[in-house]
Amino acid sequence: MTMSILLTSCLKTREVIIPTEAPPVVTGDTISKGAIFINEVNNRWSETLNLSNELSSVIARRYDPIIGTDWKDGKVKWFELYNNTNKAITLGDPQQGYWYLSDNMAAKNASPIEVRVTIPAGGFAIVYSSDTSYRAGTEIHSNFNVGRNNSQPRDTLGIYYQKNLAARLMTVDSLTYEDTDRATTWSRIPDGGSVILKTPGTPGQTNRR
Repeated sequence: MTMSILLTSCLKTREVIIPTEAPPVVTGDTISKGAIFINEVNNRWSETLNLSNELSSVIARRYDPIIGTDWKDGKVKWFELYNNTNKAITLGDPQQGYWYLSDNMAAKNASPIEVRVTIPAGGFAIVYSSDTSYRAGTEIHSNFNVGRNNSQPRDTLGIYYQKNLAARLMTVDSLTYEDTDRATTWSRIPDGGSVILKTPGTPGQTNRR
């Protein structure tokens, strides 16, 4: 079930679709819906997160004319994952299952997480929307660019889990958002919550209004 909430600014009124049900609190070792949330999204060359040394090195080695247009003024688009459980969750370790990111609901396994990253209980991980196939180091990169399809008023990000390659792909969370500006994000309030608001960017930290 969903409902519409009208958010009004001095520029225009925005309608945000949010779930009415409270998200589940997940405990134990089993991965299920709501274990990890897409917690925050910036798709406009964020002023709150600079390119990391690792990512800057990737760009220097592999410049693409299309991708290059998105590294505006040394900034990067990004989104944040939030561990909604009481135990650490490790991504990128096939022994603990397979994780995927996607902005294409018809291709949910489009961007596999292949770098081993552990998100502590109640903690965060940043995903650089670098639109590259970079699979080294300690950072998570998506091979798609959030907000690239400007012909659509909204876009949807999802995170998906597969216990093994023969298992059914499970939707752990998804978030539908509109464009942001360089200083704001679409954020779940509170972290992992069902209300989605435009807020100041807080990458790797608790979301705030």
